[in-house]
Amino acid sequence: MKCVNPLIFSVLTLGIFSSSSFAGEVILDRVVLEQASRQARENPYRLKLAIGSKEILYFEVGKPVTPYFRDESDTPLKRRFQSENRCYEVSFFKKLNLARKTNCLTVMDDLKLPGLPDFHAARVSELLQESLNAFDFWNTSATYSLTGFVHDRETIRMDQIVLNIKDQSSFPTRSFTVKTSSSGKVVLDSKAGLVIEQHYLLTLGKIGILNERSIKIDSSIKRSLDQWVFTDGQGKIVLINALMAPLALQNFTLGIQPEFIRYLKDLETKSSQGAVCYRDSWTHPSDQDCHFLLTQKIQPVGYSPFRLLRVDFHAGTVEPIQ
Repeated sequence: MKCVNPLIFSVLTLGIFSSSSFAGEVILDRVVLEQASRQARENPYRLKLAIGSKEILYFEVGKPVTPYFRDESDTPLKRRFQSENRCYEVSFFKKLNLARKTNCLTVMDDLKLPGLPDFHAARVSELLQESLNAFDFWNTSATYSLTGFVHDRETIRMDQIVLNIKDQSSFPTRSFTVKTSSSGKVVLDSKAGLVIEQHYLLTLGKIGILNERSIKIDSSIKRSLDQWVFTDGQGKIVLINALMAPLALQNFTLGIQPEFIRYLKDLETKSSQGAVCYRDSWTHPSDQDCHFLLTQKIQPVGYSPFRLLRVDFHAGTVEPIQ
């Protein structure tokens, strides 16, 4: 019997495993992803040929165009890459990253989300055919009435010392309003693609000679027409975040902090009995300055990174699901 070169046999065997016909399931586990990322950086790359394989450099496979996925639980992790007009599927083995050429037009077609079997991959441009209308979400507004001293704390303390005033009851106070509002909108546009906007506005009213001040916090999540999402074809869409990117580069949603609302309500209740803050001082800022009190003590909104974000056009909801 003719002897087969062990290296060629090994590579052919790997090639069989890398060509599994099972639908790939996207990997979301952070620990598994970090391990795969190390393998992608540290292990050598080989390109599978009709017979055998040849060594290639990591940058020759191009940029990733899919998340990491796995065909079955006992098969290696995979990811697909694109370099110019060529696409590759890379299987990450313990000591080897094996690449094979694949079709650029179908790089995401066979991928599935764990626990969401009814969703399939589609480019954002394909969603335009589903007649999905824009909708608003996360709309809230509230107004609180607080009381503060017209003068800053240092001025009042100095006057107390110089004029021998025992308490602060003779110093003038004024009411001022604090307004909070939030809004969100989802738009599917033939030019911009899928856009999810969130806006939060905190308006601090005029107190004494201190002018009104506003703080705006925005969040924007965008997917261009040629980018991929997952859809059930019935108005529900799931977005995958940048799973391997640092938090600063990932998308996030905004959420109003319940602690901040409770804090405002508590200050409003106390305001019925007297001033709860002082007009801000520009020379000696204090943690009891009216505007500082409401912007530094507790953050008004929280930032929530996500792995999967579900957008339901029919229910009008946007929510992280992992």
